[in-house]
Amino acid sequence: MQDLNGMERFAPGLATLSREDLAGLIVFTILWTLFEAQALSTNAALGRIVELAERWGRDGHLESRWHMPVFHYFKARYVENGQPTQHFENLFFHDEKSRAHTLATLGGNADGNAECLSASLLIVYRFRNDFFHGMKWAYDMKGQRDNFEHSSQLLVGALKVVQKLRHM
Repeated sequence: MQDLNGMERFAPGLATLSREDLAGLIVFTILWTLFEAQALSTNAALGRIVELAERWGRDGHLESRWHMPVFHYFKARYVENGQPTQHFENLFFHDEKSRAHTLATLGGNADGNAECLSASLLIVYRFRNDFFHGMKWAYDMKGQRDNFEHSSQLLVGALKVVQKLRHM
């Protein structure tokens, strides 16, 4: 892996990350960039994410339930006894509509696959914002590997759908 060339002074905690943690961050960054460019036409926005999930649901791209293992991971992490966990509160949703949609879906009020995918993608979008805009650096990325690995798994699945659509 390339030397980080003194980046620690700009990103405190970077030098203490394991190779696995650092690789997870790099993979997530690349996958998010590809997903945003290819699935969202370089314009990630909450409404567009929900519309994408709804369209894929209508068009049958979620019938295999490829996204559900990640949804279940997020559900276990963010809801306990029907209530949001502290981890959920730390996602820092900036609008009540996406927060309410995500929490209701994680809490078991999903009508189908599209809601589960959109809730999962909205969480990944929060990871993206927190990571790219600095919130995750505030606590040195500790405990984030599973989040980034699951997010990357979801993004790979989404990119497979995009690739399939291109070849139709």
